[in-house]
Amino acid sequence: MQLKSLQQVLLQAEELEAAEVRKLAGMQAMLEQERQQRINLAKHQQAYHQQAPAVGQQTTVGYLDEYSAFLQKLREALQQQDARIQYFVDQVEIQRQRWHVAHVRVESLQMLITRYEKEQIRKELKREQNLLDEFNQRRDRQDRHG
Repeated sequence: MQLKSLQQVLLQAEELEAAEVRKLAGMQAMLEQERQQRINLAKHQQAYHQQAPAVGQQTTVGYLDEYSAFLQKLREALQQQDARIQYFVDQVEIQRQRWHVAHVRVESLQMLITRYEKEQIRKELKREQNLLDEFNQRRDRQDRHG
């Protein structure tokens, strides 16, 4: 494979890595939104608990039933939010692994190109040395026969 071909493959790998980074950032942002939503629900639940009727306070059975049902819905919403958060935690980890694979590929290609370039330089230096040696041999022969 020639250097230009390797550089094209590297360019494509870098583009893929950049896309994976963008996806990871998007997943992390969604996870943060879900966590913020969880915080808001918990604050709402806490505020509603503070508004609870005091013991001994005159309340109707209907009000207590509504209050209890609402608290149950809040608990369910918090459980659902916890499940959504866990889903996004898992998705972030999966995306982090995808990015890591793409990143390792880019690094490997960069190392391969560096080795290829060094090998090309080594070959060129060897070729130049051979030309110099050949030139010196010709000159020595001419000096002896000349």
